Amino acid sequence: MRTRAWLVADTVRTDRKDIFCFVEGEQHHVGTLISGSRKYLHRFENEVSLIRRSPEMKRLLQSLVDEGRSNSISLDRIQQLAMDARIILNEIEAPYEEG
Repeated sequence: MRTRAWLVADTVRTDRKDIFCFVEGEQHHVGTLISGSRKYLHRFENEVSLIRRSPEMKRLLQSLVDEGRSNSISLDRIQQLAMDARIILNEIEAPYEEG
């Protein structure tokens, strides 16, 4: 498994998830997510996948903005950022698989 900024862990309750930050030197419990409805747990699982990738999405967007502002972004770099974005989107759409 690739190292992620955030790890989502199951709790004893199916409608709750704990989020932990594993960035070196910044390890901490981010918080506990509680589903708004036990009836729609599948939707909750999908939304958790989006939330757990938010640190990577923020970094990607920050790179795009910073490099775009300084006019230092090349076509190759834009293509690399697009590939990175596609990887993140694919992982968000994949079934939940963490602990």
